This record gives sequence, structure tokens and C-alpha cells, in this order.
Amino acid sequence: MAAMNIPVKTLLILMMTVPITLLTALEVVSTFNEISSYTLEELQKTELESFETSREKNGGQITESWQGVNLQKWLSGLGFTQFQSIRFESPDNYMVRITKAEYDSMPGYIALRRGEEWLDAKGIRVIFPAQREMYWIRGLYRIYVESSSFLSPPKRIYVWDAKVAKLDSVNVIEPWGRFSGYSFNQLMSEFFHLQAGSVLMVSRDGLKANPDYQQHLKDALLEVAQDGSLNLVSGLIPTGMWLKDIVYLQCDSVAVIRHDFLYRLPSLYEILDWNKLIFTGKLIRVSDTRTETAIEDLYLPDAELLRPEEWLELP
Repeated sequence: MAAMNIPVKTLLILMMTVPITLLTALEVVSTFNEISSYTLEELQKTELESFETSREKNGGQITESWQGVNLQKWLSGLGFTQFQSIRFESPDNYMVRITKAEYDSMPGYIALRRGEEWLDAKGIRVIFPAQREMYWIRGLYRIYVESSSFLSPPKRIYVWDAKVAKLDSVNVIEPWGRFSGYSFNQLMSEFFHLQAGSVLMVSRDGLKANPDYQQHLKDALLEVAQDGSLNLVSGLIPTGMWLKDIVYLQCDSVAVIRHDFLYRLPSLYEILDWNKLIFTGKLIRVSDTRTETAIEDLYLPDAELLRPEEWLELP
């Protein structure tokens, strides 16, 4: 379809309107929506543990020493043990959500000191040393323990390469860059037929994010980079949440996957904790009829490409 030039002012509006509040009390929201508050002074008086992080930055390796509250011990001591996922938020709309299984498998800390210096309210952060910096959240002010995990396996899986024909291409020129791609608003209406809900996204290298459409993705762009990869661009969230090379999106019971990632469905089972499903190597192709097909058959030179209205189902 023809490209449209759409002015997007979201980032500038964000800079003027998002309330950047300092941490006076860290809130923990239970699965019953009960809120408990803990002041910065209370956190500083909690037993601290020392830990180190190592990361690449500006072409070099940076190793830092920290002190902080052991997240798992602290929450367990407060009685927060029965939940399925946990979400961390900062006032600038940065959000990280992980499953209980991930949370239990790696140490996490509320960092209060870096080196010999106490962090101020803007510097307080959650750090998972075993994870990439994208999973660290600075300016932490709210933790949600949730009774639900990530989305269940989808009932329909569309193939992006076929379905994208229904979208209009968009060109955006903004202070933070020049982008071409597809409007998330249209993607929500054309692909998922929804105007609200969380959108599960997985990158080619296994990173995942689960932002809320209205809060994080309204007027966002799914950029098509020069190498063909799909990248998130949204003025409603910090750039650290802009997932790169997205290969899988799901909202409610509908998913979209890139054709060249279909063969990696087994790894997706693991990433999304679909451990109750056993991958058989086969899918159900649904059009006017339902046909069982092996994934490798979809890659044969003479394979019939999926049409936009066709979808796949897990067996």
C-alpha cells in the first residue's frame, strides 16, 4: 500500500507531561491489589548484600560493585511468595516483567549503593546481574506481584510475511530519528482486532517484553530497518525498552510470527514457559480446510506460501 507521512509528537509530549517523581516510598502491590509502602530510609536500614555487574558499554567492558537488598529474600520475608509473575515500574514508564520461574532462577537486588556512594532516589534500581541491562530498571518506585503469568499459547498464529500486506507503510520524521514501518495502532486493529491489552513481543535473540498497548504502545511504530528487521519505536517509553529484531508478537489469543522464525518454535516454547505443551514438529494449517503440515514443509522451494487470511494452529 502507499506510504503515509504521519507526524508523531509523542516523545515531546512525554517529556512535558510524564511526572518524574522521586522515590519517597517503594510500593509493592499484591495479587489482591493491596499496596504496602517502604520508605527509602527503611530500605537503607535493611541488610545489604554486595554484588558485581559486568557489561559492555562504549566499546569497553565495565565492572561495577554494588550493595543492595536481596530482592528474593526481602519479598519472601514480607510474605510475597505465591505469584506467577512480577513486574517492576519506574515513573518514566519503564517496565520489566518476568515470570516467577525466571525470578526464582537468578539473584536480583534493589541496588542502593554503587561503590562507596549511596544512590539518590533517581538512582535506585533493580538489577539482575545475570541479565542484560535492558532488564535493569532505574528509578524503581513500584513492584507488582501478579497471579497470572505471560500469555497462554495462542489459538491462531499468522505469518507476518503474508499478513503484512494488510498494513499501510508509514514514514516518520521526528527529533529522535527518521523511521519507516507500520503503525502499531493499525496493527492492533488489523491483526488482533483489539484496542486494549498487553502485547507480548519476542526478539530474535530471545529477549521478551510485555508492554501494555494503551500505556506503552499507543501511536508507536514497528520500524522496518534496512536489513529487514522489525524494531519497536515508541515515544511513550524510554529507548531502553525499544525491542530490536522482533520475530513474534501476541495479543490475547492471536499471534504473528516471522516466517524465517517458524523453525525455532521449540525455543519459543522455552522462552515463553509453554512447558505443558510438547512440540511435535507439526502445525495445523487452516484455510477452507484444516491440514496437518510439518514445519520443514513450509520451507520447501515449491511450498505454497500462506495467504493473509490463513493461519496456523499448534497441535
